[in-house]
Amino acid sequence: MKEARRRQRRRRVTGAFVIVLTAFAVVVALDRGDHSLRPVQPPSGQPTQVLALDNGTLFSQPPYMGVSCRAPNSIACDRVGLTIWLRQPARAITAAIEGRTFRLDNPAWSGPPRHGQRTVFAGFLQPAGITTRLGVTTQQGTHWDGSNGPDPLVALTITRSGQPATQAWVNVHLMAGWG
Repeated sequence: MKEARRRQRRRRVTGAFVIVLTAFAVVVALDRGDHSLRPVQPPSGQPTQVLALDNGTLFSQPPYMGVSCRAPNSIACDRVGLTIWLRQPARAITAAIEGRTFRLDNPAWSGPPRHGQRTVFAGFLQPAGITTRLGVTTQQGTHWDGSNGPDPLVALTITRSGQPATQAWVNVHLMAGWG
């Protein structure tokens, strides 16, 4: 009996994962240059709300993403930082960029928590695939001046106390510098 339940749960989780992955792939394929969030239908039966934004409903200011290497204008460390400013506090945010997932939980760059929640979340992705996944091209080896920066689609999962997780997608322009 336990094994049958385990298999059934595994099938449900796999099915939900396929639906979410397909929805994400469709969003990526259809919208690569727009800087707004796009509504996507959540998988049925999943505790997730998908947010379509209008006039800054989710963010208090636009997300920021920049290359975060010690040397100015260097992409040699292959690291990007991402900051999200929310209008309403949340417990956690997980981001995915070009198939790589990471938590926005850096204590030095995120805002201070109040009652286990915050409105500013920051984190770093390394390796980010700046040249291989994000498509940054340089004329000067590992130095990049920020020209022709990509606008990758960033998938966000926002967790709030007592609410279903919120899924949101936004294109964020990659800047040459962080901080």
